[in-house]
Amino acid sequence: MGCMCPTGQISCGGQCTDLSSDPLACGACGRACTSGQLCRDGDCVCAPGWGQCSLGGGCVELATDHAHCGSCGRACPPDAACVAGTCTCPSGLSVCGSECRDLGSLTNCGACDRWCAEGATCAGGSCECPGVMPAVCADFCVDLADDEDHCGGCDQPCALGASCVEGTCACNRPGETICGDRCYALESDRLHCGRCDRVCPTGASCVSGGCVCDGAATLCGSTCVDTTTSRAHCGGCTTICASGQVCGASRCRPTYASGATASSDTGSIPDVRFAVVAVDDRGDVVWARSSYRSTIHVSSRGADGTVRWTSTISASTEDLGGTCVEPGAHRVGVVFWGSRGVEIHVLDDTGARVWSRTLSSATGRMRAGNCVFSAAGELVVGGTYGGSVDFGGDTRAGDTYGDAFLATYASADGVLVRVSTYGGGTTEEPLQVAIAPDGDRVITGETGGLSATVGSTSVNGAFVARLSPTDAVRWVYALGLRHDYLRPIGRPAVDSRGNVFVPGLLQGSSSDVTRTVLGLSYTITRDNDAVVLLALAPDGSGTWIAGVDSDYVGIPAAAAAVDDTPVLAVGRSAPGVSGFTPQVFAYRTDGSVMWTRTFATTSTADVADVAAASSVLAITGSASASIDLGGGPLAASYDDVWLAIYEP
Repeated sequence: MGCMCPTGQISCGGQCTDLSSDPLACGACGRACTSGQLCRDGDCVCAPGWGQCSLGGGCVELATDHAHCGSCGRACPPDAACVAGTCTCPSGLSVCGSECRDLGSLTNCGACDRWCAEGATCAGGSCECPGVMPAVCADFCVDLADDEDHCGGCDQPCALGASCVEGTCACNRPGETICGDRCYALESDRLHCGRCDRVCPTGASCVSGGCVCDGAATLCGSTCVDTTTSRAHCGGCTTICASGQVCGASRCRPTYASGATASSDTGSIPDVRFAVVAVDDRGDVVWARSSYRSTIHVSSRGADGTVRWTSTISASTEDLGGTCVEPGAHRVGVVFWGSRGVEIHVLDDTGARVWSRTLSSATGRMRAGNCVFSAAGELVVGGTYGGSVDFGGDTRAGDTYGDAFLATYASADGVLVRVSTYGGGTTEEPLQVAIAPDGDRVITGETGGLSATVGSTSVNGAFVARLSPTDAVRWVYALGLRHDYLRPIGRPAVDSRGNVFVPGLLQGSSSDVTRTVLGLSYTITRDNDAVVLLALAPDGSGTWIAGVDSDYVGIPAAAAAVDDTPVLAVGRSAPGVSGFTPQVFAYRTDGSVMWTRTFATTSTADVADVAAASSVLAITGSASASIDLGGGPLAASYDDVWLAIYEP
């Protein structure tokens, strides 16, 4: 019996071997494992530290193989060696992918492919930017201390006009502040006044960090307003004018004080003055009105409407010429004309009669203008006369159809001081007179298209003249023929500076027409007339003309208010509007309208007279139905007159 191998072994070539582990007979006799392999469970497998890195290929030593260093397929860079399974570059280099690189370079700083920003250096494996506050912003080295695009932090650009100083944006020019994307001078910039985004309103400038309105305007809230004319900010930001008021010269005007109505007969004869008014130096108002052409009622009342006294004058009245009050003594003059001629009555401060005088003519026509008192204690009366008239010891013979007269009497007793007459032609309108601050007289009148003489000057038609306190002519200007130029209607006025204001009528045409008076032009729309106020300097030169068109003109009058505001009152029919509506216009020194007031009425109303003094404006007229003068409707019926008192 032959030799037998131990259990688990077989004989290969006469020697017993374990086919599961013999590297020379691995799994079968004669099957030898290659270098780096060992036999395990009858299969040749790579030994530890070796690896089979290609199909059918042999095992490679991963600890030293350049193409498979540490693991299959992990090739070392060409200039690296595989040491203990790790690719090892020459001294100072590190493996970066398939290359050996210097990790101290700008493109591999401290790590493979770690690029340093432009402007940086690589030190100790770290990218370092130069500067006081170095930083990397968008792949660039910047100094946050002075970089205007990255000031104090990345992407923090400085505004236009600013620089980066120690990491903070600061404007280059002293006194400027950064607001948004640029520098502004908060002391003067109207879009950033005093602080960013504080915008000064239109019409304002920034001064010393505060919004200041241009010119005379005032800053009210966020709006520049003209407090001289703004109803919502009259004289100050918080003052609001009441309904029906306007703002003029920084005051709500006119402030309604009181009103009254009384029975008369104004409606029976058009263009006849049945009520006149005056204001004294205390602000009291004298109102004279004709009642059914047989009695004149005269009253004095305070601005609040309180009646001081009343008086009556029996008369046969065609027309009231005017009433006036003497400064200081407060005597009251009333002038009217009728069938007995021109009558002059003077009352004392209680309404008692002081003296009276009647100027009559058996052959001529007598008409009264108005009256005024001078500071010298004289009463001056204007009018027209015809035939022989005794003016009080001085008899004059005038043209039958009317010459003009200006009579001056002592206010205390009615003694005639002087009378001046102006003739040579028919005088259609009685002389109206006003007293200037220096005592001069200003007169207006109108001839009937014939030449008349005023002093040594011949006038034909309407005229205005300035006389000395003794009636010497200082200057006289013709205003043109009645149908071509200005026809004076209503009394003139003189302000404290000596400026003269003449109310008058300009006649229109069937087409638009421009009238010129003393070099001043006024255009009237077609099919209308115009009521105007002509302003003259103290030397008589024209300064401005202003007014309003009308289908029908009543009897306007004018007076200078205490603050030198000229006022034109007119009862007119507005173009295309039925009925007559009283209106009052106050003007600035350049002729522009300061304020206007229209009296509401349910029917027809008219204006007769206006006067102003001592901060009081008084207006009187007629009404045929209820009228609102500013304090609510006042009852009126046909032939009634009304009185309105304002603080202008």
